[in-house]
Amino acid sequence: MVKLNSKDTYQVIKDDYRDDDYSLFSLYLPIVGYRSIALYKLLISESYKRVIVENHDRLCILLNISIDDLYEARLRLEEVMLLKTFNKENKYLYQIISPLSANVFLTNEFLTNELLKAIGVEQYEITATKFLSDKISTIDYKDITSKFVDGISNKFDNEVVFSQIKPIFDFKDINNEDIDFNYEYFIRNTSDLVFPIEARNETNLRLIGKLATLYGISEDTMSILVGRCSSYENGTLDISKLKVLARRQKPEKTEHEDPYMLSPVAFLQNKQNGIPVTSVDAKLLNYLSLQLNLKHEVINVLIEYVLDINQNKLPKNYVEKIAGEWVRENIDSKEKAIKKTKQTSFSQPKTLVLPEYYSNEIVEDSDLDIDDEKVQELKDRLKRI
Repeated sequence: MVKLNSKDTYQVIKDDYRDDDYSLFSLYLPIVGYRSIALYKLLISESYKRVIVENHDRLCILLNISIDDLYEARLRLEEVMLLKTFNKENKYLYQIISPLSANVFLTNEFLTNELLKAIGVEQYEITATKFLSDKISTIDYKDITSKFVDGISNKFDNEVVFSQIKPIFDFKDINNEDIDFNYEYFIRNTSDLVFPIEARNETNLRLIGKLATLYGISEDTMSILVGRCSSYENGTLDISKLKVLARRQKPEKTEHEDPYMLSPVAFLQNKQNGIPVTSVDAKLLNYLSLQLNLKHEVINVLIEYVLDINQNKLPKNYVEKIAGEWVRENIDSKEKAIKKTKQTSFSQPKTLVLPEYYSNEIVEDSDLDIDDEKVQELKDRLKRI
């Protein structure tokens, strides 16, 4: 290791440099520290006059640090590949390397582990979440990257393994479910003020997607609804209020080449000639989707079946009875549901018939008619008693 002397000279080059302060300060700074970042930015400014040769005293004076501290700061930059150093006797040539973009940084196992050790799991999740709006989805892709061992750091004792840490939300897990919702578009177009970072956890995001799919709500409209239910000061989302607002929302997605793939609310609305779904029916559909976790195509087959056999009515208890049976029998596709309706003859809900006399008008008995003379006679008899 070549010892650095304050009288050693230096020059700086930064060919093909790409500035990225967001990545530099949010991702690199916690790892290398403020002195290294200050040195990095100072070297960039020094590169504009590359013909001038200075000694390291200048850097120490401008940064107000010792030569030893300068040396340590330089090493940290080299470790995270922000700087290359070339030496010839007492001359140094520093080559500035552009910081990785957030997307690339967060896929680098070494750098991510260093960031985890520096800021902890909670802050890492928040930091990762901030950058996911620009993250390219890898859904449906297979990772075939060859593995390598990075020799820069072997200090992995007592640390959290990178593969076990996920951002606050994971599109891959959520999109595997029966959810028709563009999370990346939603996150990209919903600011932190509207939907606080702290509230962007897996539970809330899964519910948002389920509600949007159930009620046929677009990503833009859902962003507005979420904003009405969020508290920026407390970093929370009122999910009860969100459910109510979503239930009141008119479906925006009402057409599909396969009508069974529509949201259940839109499907039922189409079944009743575009008339909005009642709150009672909306709550029933909510139960089937959010509580029983039936797929929407299955719910739609169930809706159609019950309407056909029950004079366009949806008796709550009857629907829940069939739904419960389908859950137990693992009816999880449109094809299975249609096959089930053809195989099974469900007993229709009983309709109580009122006795005939209940609906007949009450007819006065003519024998009870009393004329005025009889009334007067009764009054006279009462007086004599």
